[in-house]
Amino acid sequence: MIATPADVEPKLAVSAPPGPLRFQATAWEYVAVAVPAFLLLFVPIFGWAGNWLLINRFIINHLSIGDRQLTYTMRYGFALKVILRHLLLLVLTLGLGTFWLHVREITAVYAHAQFADGPEGGRQPVAPVQVDAAHG
Repeated sequence: MIATPADVEPKLAVSAPPGPLRFQATAWEYVAVAVPAFLLLFVPIFGWAGNWLLINRFIINHLSIGDRQLTYTMRYGFALKVILRHLLLLVLTLGLGTFWLHVREITAVYAHAQFADGPEGGRQPVAPVQVDAAHG
């Protein structure tokens, strides 16, 4: 017997389940940040730190976990210190320390991403950052 459309159960559209992580920004908001950030790439060292700071601040400030908004607290001086350490590590290890750069970047970003509505109006870190010795 051939199944007719009335016999076949309608299939639900498959979509990603609504998760607690939401990114709320428009394309024009991104363009307004991406253009200056791109231009900063042409300024060695000092511009690289500014680029990294602008892009991370934009992403974190437009994220929310559940109904709690995130905020980014890194300052330019700290971003510059991270970039200078990266350059020093790259030069001293002849590029072999590149994998540590990614770990340190992620650690620095998570250390400065906090919930905007922490206890008593203060800021609360998203999660403690620990690097497992066995994994890097």
